Amino acid sequence: MIIKNADMKKTLRENIRGGTGQALLTELLAPGDLPAACRIAATLELAPGCSIGRHEHVGEAEIYYCISGTGLLDDNGTIRPFAAGDVSVTYSGECHGVTNTGEGKLELFAFVVK
Repeated sequence: MIIKNADMKKTLRENIRGGTGQALLTELLAPGDLPAACRIAATLELAPGCSIGRHEHVGEAEIYYCISGTGLLDDNGTIRPFAAGDVSVTYSGECHGVTNTGEGKLELFAFVVK
């Protein structure tokens, strides 16, 4: 299956998980096309100063892959630099969030798996 970018659902979301500002969420696969173990496969674009608020995962894990930009990742309360090429995994029972601290957009792949 190939899904063209023009066919992907794009949503501008405000204050994701209690974060600040807006994020452009692009669903790479619609929920009905995702493998059973995957709840979300998307990209997120955060403008400078915008964030995804710290949140906990229960019964699932989330993987962030930083495509471009720079930011800070809240990894269970430890703040770490997060930049293009970095990967973060947040397992069930753990918390994370991310803030764009750079001058350009911060773009992430986000996968939530059970």
